[in-house]
Amino acid sequence: MIDFILKRFALFGVLPLCNLNAKRGFFIGSFCFPLCTRCTALIVGFLLTFIIGSKLRVKGSVILLFVGVFCTIPCLIDGLLQYLYNIESTNFRRITLGLLGGFGIGNIAFFIIRLLNKILLKK
Repeated sequence: MIDFILKRFALFGVLPLCNLNAKRGFFIGSFCFPLCTRCTALIVGFLLTFIIGSKLRVKGSVILLFVGVFCTIPCLIDGLLQYLYNIESTNFRRITLGLLGGFGIGNIAFFIIRLLNKILLKK
């Protein structure tokens, strides 16, 4: 396992560490961003959800769960189709569905946080 990690970090700045495919990475000059476009978009979407969600107050917690699942499914389907059937996805689709998936994961996280607050604080 340590050997695997060391081999990946040896490629830092050359290829995305998550999938080692240069076509799927963001480049700044000759430096390759450490994550592919989908992983980067997932993280950005997740963080944007928390930035926006901290300003908004959604009344129903179940709404967050449904929105989260609904937004995550297209990203999951695209990734599975690419993995299982070797269907090539475009970077635009990876970014778009990654942002949507990150937004969905953020909503699911909000739902879990609210659920734990209700259980632990008995509100």
